[in-house]
Amino acid sequence: MKITCPNCNTSYEVDGATFPPDGRSVRCVKCRNVWHAVAYASEPVVMPPEPDKAAPPPPSRADRVQEPQTGDRAHAESQAEPLGARIVDDGGADAGGDTGETHLDAIEHAAEARARFAAKHAGNGPRIRYRKRGGRGLEAFVFGCILAGLVAAFHYREDVVRTLPSTAGLYSAIGFPVNLRGLEFGKVAQRRDFEDGVPVLIIEGEILNIRDRTMPVPALRFSLRTDGGDELYAWTLEPRQRVLDPDAAMTFRTRLASPPRGADDLQLRFMERDRRIVELGN
Repeated sequence: MKITCPNCNTSYEVDGATFPPDGRSVRCVKCRNVWHAVAYASEPVVMPPEPDKAAPPPPSRADRVQEPQTGDRAHAESQAEPLGARIVDDGGADAGGDTGETHLDAIEHAAEARARFAAKHAGNGPRIRYRKRGGRGLEAFVFGCILAGLVAAFHYREDVVRTLPSTAGLYSAIGFPVNLRGLEFGKVAQRRDFEDGVPVLIIEGEILNIRDRTMPVPALRFSLRTDGGDELYAWTLEPRQRVLDPDAAMTFRTRLASPPRGADDLQLRFMERDRRIVELGN
């Protein structure tokens, strides 16, 4: 009869007489697979011989191996690989009562041993930590928010300083001073002279509108200080021109008779006209 390996589909011609009624375990020579094969009739059933003629005994295994093959049988067996001694004893009738471990049991025991070994040493290997994708998304979101905040703080720095005046120094420290008034001083110069024998300090300069819209012109405050920063004398000047057109400029001039000695530093800044009125009232 012919049996076929269920793993690699390799066929073998074997003698069905060597198989017990419940089948037996066999191993494939090609892929080493072990399966339980059951004997079945691969050829038409032959009628039993007449009673007066005894059927010849089945040939021994050695005779079957050395038996010359001819015709279709030789052609069929040339396509199948010889099974030979690859039949695995499963403890059937041919085992002669031997209850020893079969090859299939050995394979199962080896697999169980490998599984126990893998389970025992599973925690000894290096651990790989996987970062959650959600963490990267959160980091990107936070970074984007910070970047957007920095861009907004730079673009709207005038509004920030107007709301939080203390941040003006921070912007100046990083090289982006904030000018809320939209006006700048230009060509400021000072000189000393004598009029009727009295020393006079003369200060001249320009006021520039750096915005693209008309800006109000505030009052000017002049302060004379020492090298150490101590203020010696201060006065104000209120220009007659009250507004300045875009990109326009205007001049100013003030004089101080008998300036104090030791006044080596001049500080000039804008101030609100209403504030000047309050200071004069005090």
